[in-house]
Amino acid sequence: MGCPWDNREMFERYVYDYLMKNGKGEIAEIFRCEANLPFDPMSPPAIDVPDGFLHEWWLIFHEIFKGWQQNNSNNNQSSSNMAKEMVNVKIQQGDPSQSREQEMNEEMIRELTGSSDFGMMPQKFG
Repeated sequence: MGCPWDNREMFERYVYDYLMKNGKGEIAEIFRCEANLPFDPMSPPAIDVPDGFLHEWWLIFHEIFKGWQQNNSNNNQSSSNMAKEMVNVKIQQGDPSQSREQEMNEEMIRELTGSSDFGMMPQKFG
């Protein structure tokens, strides 16, 4: 039986993977040592793509964000509402086989924002 999903650990694993795949091996090793990462650096990550999962995820996110931004350029909607809307749109477009991935993405967003209600995200910059 495997360990429970740990968002922080997975994120750090993919940061390490991204650095390695983009010619930053020395920085990746420093990061791995400083963060005391528990994975075997010789084993590939769960999602192993040529430029790294974070790069792939960023490309997809950026395209979705640009589309949202163009569709809502005249709307003064807050970024917290935008994040909630983007997650809801992605969930509606997905198929049932992706439900676990969607749950993990929602959990990661909640952990990153410190809130389960996207409309109530803390404002860090005044």
